[in-house]
Amino acid sequence: MGMGGSSKPGALRSEINVTPLVDVVLVLLIIFMVVTPLLQMGYDVNVPPKATANESMVVSKEQLIVTQINAEKVYLNREEIDVKQFRFASRIF
Repeated sequence: MGMGGSSKPGALRSEINVTPLVDVVLVLLIIFMVVTPLLQMGYDVNVPPKATANESMVVSKEQLIVTQINAEKVYLNREEIDVKQFRFASRIF
């Protein structure tokens, strides 16, 4: 009849079905076996050298840096200027 000695025919059995569990584990094992050599392979990447703080603050003559501390203090390339010198200042402030 079967493996267990069930008292009623057609009664529910509270056993774990191992076949789907083994199928899932084998599929995961195959996936990890395929992916692991790919992860160990490296890709060649050219990374630029790290810049120091002095090198990163180099400003070219064509570049303008406008810094606004608050509504009254505006700097243009480290020089403080009056806010009203800007044409668009009347629209912003």
